[in-house]
Amino acid sequence: MEKQRKFKLIREYPDSLSVNTIFEGPNDAQLYWDKGKRMCYQLKHLKTEYFEEIVDKDYEILSFISPNGITEYFKTQLFIPIINNYEEYTNLMLNNPVQKWSIHSVKRSDGEVFTIGDDIQYSGNQMDHYPIKSITLKNDFIYLNVSVGSRRLDSAIKYIKKNKLFTTEDGVDIYDGDEVYPVRKNLDYISPSYNFSRFSHKLNPDYFYFSTKEKAKEYIILNKPCLSLNDVKSIGNYVAGQGKDQKPYDRLLTLVKQKLNL
Repeated sequence: MEKQRKFKLIREYPDSLSVNTIFEGPNDAQLYWDKGKRMCYQLKHLKTEYFEEIVDKDYEILSFISPNGITEYFKTQLFIPIINNYEEYTNLMLNNPVQKWSIHSVKRSDGEVFTIGDDIQYSGNQMDHYPIKSITLKNDFIYLNVSVGSRRLDSAIKYIKKNKLFTTEDGVDIYDGDEVYPVRKNLDYISPSYNFSRFSHKLNPDYFYFSTKEKAKEYIILNKPCLSLNDVKSIGNYVAGQGKDQKPYDRLLTLVKQKLNL
């Protein structure tokens, strides 16, 4: 069921209803907001200069985090003087004059908990999900901020990673929607990355899979045969001669990258 929103009329306009009239309904509700019932708007399009949204607090801040990574919970309060009043505690943490604390986790009225690092869906597409980078409070609304924008807490959907599909060569567990980088087993080609789906893709036995392009390149550099005996001999001569400032391994790595064009 779509969440109901409330707006209060705060300024009169020609033929308007009286100030303090309450309009309530879902975002797409068609509401008349004049006496003659001629002006009909969706709730989400009400003009903000005439209306003020009424916010029923539907969240509880569970924990805060300091700039150096210390996490503080209202129920334990290990790092500040004990405050038994929740409102006083949250106000102190959000406006601490000594140390700036940020919101680390928050619980919505339906019991869903969102913590920095959790993935949320950014659109209706389940594959379009991003980890929460920060959580902010603005005008009595909680916002979950990700790399591409923000979602309000009351409409956020947590992305739940269900069954693990497989583990990449670099040791990362892959779930539906995670990005992968396939590498042909003869190590001559890195395929374009894509978001793996158990409905649309199958593991190709002719490929290795990696979680990042950097890890795919690293694997090729460490495992693909590409040097001749003369190449190895040249490394020794280089280091013994004009390349004294470069360690043999570093020179070897440089030569391999040149040979592989990586």
